[in-house]
This record gives sequence, C-alpha cells and structure tokens, in this order.
Amino acid sequence: MFHFVLFVVSMSSDRSSRHSKIIGQFGEHLVCNFLSRSGFEATIVDHTGTDIIEYHEDSKARMGISVKSRTSKADCTARAVRLSKRKEEQDGFGKLRRACEWFGCKPWIAVYFEWDDCAKLYLTRLDHYKAMHVEEGKNASRWSMSEQRMSKLEADADVAYVELTFRKEHWSSLLKQ
Repeated sequence: MFHFVLFVVSMSSDRSSRHSKIIGQFGEHLVCNFLSRSGFEATIVDHTGTDIIEYHEDSKARMGISVKSRTSKADCTARAVRLSKRKEEQDGFGKLRRACEWFGCKPWIAVYFEWDDCAKLYLTRLDHYKAMHVEEGKNASRWSMSEQRMSKLEADADVAYVELTFRKEHWSSLLKQ
C-alpha cells in the first residue's frame, strides 16, 4: 500500500481553460509513477476503456487500468468522481472489461481527486471496488469522496493510496514579481 505525503507549491485556485485535460493526464502519469516505483512496467495507452496497461514480471500479473481524475475547490459540496458516463452492460464498466479481455488484463480502476490544498489517489481491482465499496442498490459508476468513504478506502488493504499535500503559496504571485 502506498501512503506518501508530498509537498509542492500549489497553483492559484483560478484554473486554466485546459485544466481538466491536464488533471486527467497528471492522474495517469501519477499512477504510472507509483507503479514504476514498485517494480511494475506501465505505459499509458490511448484506448477506449483503459488508460494504462501494466505488467509485473515476477507475478506475471497484467492490469488494464481506467484512470478518472477530478479537481474541486475546497468549498465544493459535490464529492464524487464519475467512473462511467453511461450505464453500459448494467454497471458502466463494459468498455474497461472488453479492453482488458483484448489485452489479456485484469480490470482495475484508479481515482485521482484534487482539492486546493491536497490530492488523493486510489487504485484497486474493479471487482474489489464493486464488492467492498458499492452499497447495495447504489450506482457503481460514481466513486464517492465523502469523508466516511475515504476513511474506509484508506483502511482497505486491497486499495493502494497516495496523498499529496499542497502548500498555500501560489505560483501566480511569484510570477508577477
């Protein structure tokens, strides 16, 4: 299980017009970074259903990972990440499953959620997420980021977890000098 706290200088809370694209790519690269640091071969792929293909030589494990990223202001009350835009094959993960079938992988999901002062990254098997973290009758295509859900995720040995902390200094004030 990963649990790192990194200190970086945060950007202004005013976001650029391309911020969602940038945050999505950052989430993918962050997942690859921590997989690589743990001895996995990982690459970002541009394929419907999966963002990263990973292989571990010792265990022969191969994962197809769908990465979802979201950024939120500190006062934002919407605390969830949409994992799937539409309900396909009843649970919204048909594209991920098909891509993993084609590439001989097991389906995994990663969620990167960023606030103004911190960010959290979670990684787990799709079947584990659905079995342990989706309440009966609830929509599996939304990953809750409530305080209660994050505590449960962080205590789960089958969920890799990374936390980043951002200092309050802003680049925009430094660049205006």
